[in-house]
Amino acid sequence: MRINLLIFNPELTYNQPIFLAINVSRVTMIRAYARLSKNYPLVHMFNILLVFSILILCTYQLLQNNKIEYAFGYIVALFPIFIFAKASTYKSKYLGDR
Repeated sequence: MRINLLIFNPELTYNQPIFLAINVSRVTMIRAYARLSKNYPLVHMFNILLVFSILILCTYQLLQNNKIEYAFGYIVALFPIFIFAKASTYKSKYLGDR
């Protein structure tokens, strides 16, 4: 699956598009994070701690205040957890982590 991003072109001249289209592959992002987690394990641990602290904080606020707005933290944390899981699978298969 490819995602097309539109980025504003600041060096605009005549007959050039205002936005540049860049293809970003989800696999490339997972591969890059797998390499980062292998080369810099402390950065990876910090990212994991940050995501799980968001989950714990939102869970506490949701239970304490009974407001559904705090459930937004679960939605925010789903994307990094997905990246962590896919990067771990990629790392164990192709980077010889285990």
